[in-house]
Amino acid sequence: MSFVEFKSPLTHVWQYLGRNLPYFKKVLGIVSNPVETTGFDPDCSSTCNLINNYTTTIGGVEYDVYRLQGTVLMQDPAATYVRLLGSLTTSSPTVAIVKNSSNVSAIDSFFGETHTAVCTGSLIQDDVSGLVYPASIMLVNRDNNITTPDEHFFYAIAGYTAPFNAIVNVDLEVAVERGSTVVYSTL
Repeated sequence: MSFVEFKSPLTHVWQYLGRNLPYFKKVLGIVSNPVETTGFDPDCSSTCNLINNYTTTIGGVEYDVYRLQGTVLMQDPAATYVRLLGSLTTSSPTVAIVKNSSNVSAIDSFFGETHTAVCTGSLIQDDVSGLVYPASIMLVNRDNNITTPDEHFFYAIAGYTAPFNAIVNVDLEVAVERGSTVVYSTL
């Protein structure tokens, strides 16, 4: 079978698969639209999407899995950063980070761009020397003790002995009890 606008069936398949990745994921039902995104901090942006047709079981309880992605720029001349990614409010207080693929990007004036996992010791660029050094502290975490147990704040924390800069590329999979209402906002 061939369509007039395509030279062959293979070309038709290639044209369909060649569409942008978000469209292809949505057609397959892998990722839905973001739950909610708003925000005001230009150095910190994020979204949270339900991963369709993907659940996990923890302690005999079934959970829906959401993908929280974002970028945190640490570029002001500071030695410590605390950047709020956003707030995940659920009808259930049980939320767990089940996968963390976040990384840190920094530019070294000698070696070029570096990428390391988000952890204490992640490489960041010292503003004075221009070289990369290990961070004293670097993490992406959640806290539900700030306000109420059903509100989970996700944030990035980083520190070093002198002013530095880096980019944290956040990529988390977050499990929320199946059937819970979920609202994500970047405040």
